[in-house]
Amino acid sequence: MPRRRSPRTAYEWLKTRLPATPDLAAAREVVDRLDLDDRIGKDVAEVDGVIGIALRERPGVCLFARVRPGDVQVWWPSRVQAMPGESSCSAAEAAHGHAQRPPH
Repeated sequence: MPRRRSPRTAYEWLKTRLPATPDLAAAREVVDRLDLDDRIGKDVAEVDGVIGIALRERPGVCLFARVRPGDVQVWWPSRVQAMPGESSCSAAEAAHGHAQRPPH
């Protein structure tokens, strides 16, 4: 049986397979095809015409992606930013581009 993906192995998958334009159905399909471990939280949403994606493995481990017209970004928030009580690991946070840079 093939090993299921975790957010750590999903970075390149998302970077190379997400649509080049905001398409919620296509983005959801890409995330669904990741074959993630069932313990991984998935959040995909559209906010003001931007697609945000968040994959949560455990507190402090979060992978964000967003799709804007002609632009696909995938990034890891710093561990501090991904901890509960800081930025939430949500599709809305990803759509807004939160936590792309270290906090200080």
